Parts: sequence; C-alpha cells; structure tokens
Amino acid sequence: MPVLRGFQISIPSNEVLKRQSKGEPSPDLADAAEWAVQRAYELIEPAAAYSVLQSAGVEGEILHLEGGKSLHIGPHADLAAPAERVVISVITIGPRLEAEVHELMAGSQWLKGYVLDCARRRGGGTDCSPPPQCRD
Repeated sequence: MPVLRGFQISIPSNEVLKRQSKGEPSPDLADAAEWAVQRAYELIEPAAAYSVLQSAGVEGEILHLEGGKSLHIGPHADLAAPAERVVISVITIGPRLEAEVHELMAGSQWLKGYVLDCARRRGGGTDCSPPPQCRD
C-alpha cells in the first residue's frame, strides 16, 4: 500500500474561528488563532495511505471489494456502483498536534488548547466547541 508524505495542508487563520462566533473575535482570541495556525504547521505530519481495489458491486450502503472485503459507505454508496475500481484511502496529520491539544487542555492553557484544536479540526471541516473552562 503506497504511503504519501510531506504534502501541504492549508489552514487559513481566518477560518479557524469562523464557526465559533457571529461577529469579530476578540483580539485575544484572534491572536490565539494566529498562534494556533503557526503551531499546527509545526506539529502536523501529513500522510496518506491508499490502495486501488476492484469493486465487486454495491449493496445498499455497502461497497463490496475484491477478496470478499466490504466497506460500509453509507447512504451515498450508490455513487460507487458504476465503478470497476475504487481508491480506498486513509489520511492523517499524525499524533503530535492532538497530543499537544490534550496537554494544553489538561493544564492551565485552555484557550490555546481550544484554538489549536480548532486548527486541527478545520482541515476536516469539523466544528469545534469550546471546552467548559473556556465558555465563561
């Protein structure tokens, strides 16, 4: 299974907190977001593993693959029905960023942990909610 490493991931600082407030973020929060983006770039180790497999057809939400393997795709599995071959991939940013988020949140630097987590989640389009310590 080929593994790709060293590719670029974009984390625009203006989008890190985009879903977190309806107005302009406070100067402290904006500064923390800038720090988080820079720190995220230092910590991430992007990698992707992939394999090209023969499709054995789709049944409901399941994509059947060569060798008797199957993959639950979900409600849009039918989009793979015409495919003779499919690319199956796993993508990661590595463990270092998440480990630092946990370390910051466990200590007294909740704001930094929160915005670093937002930077981590931004790449996947996932909303992040502030931890209880940061909500007041």
